[in-house]
Amino acid sequence: MHTHQDPTAPSEVAIRGRARLVDEATERARVAGGWALEVDASYTLFEFSIESALLGARTSAEEWPPRYSSWRHRPGPAG
Repeated sequence: MHTHQDPTAPSEVAIRGRARLVDEATERARVAGGWALEVDASYTLFEFSIESALLGARTSAEEWPPRYSSWRHRPGPAG
């Protein structure tokens, strides 16, 4: 996943990980139970596991290079 939003302050974020299709009825009902909208079989539901994120912050379009900060998942003993 990658996004770029505001041309006047063009910070950007990149998120990497894995997506898993959630198609088992009981799991879908449990997840959707907390949503404010009605979920039916036409909704495709994915679980995202984020492995890393990168932010390139810029306060204006003229600022270069961006100020980068990152996060990476580091599994502990339980995985």
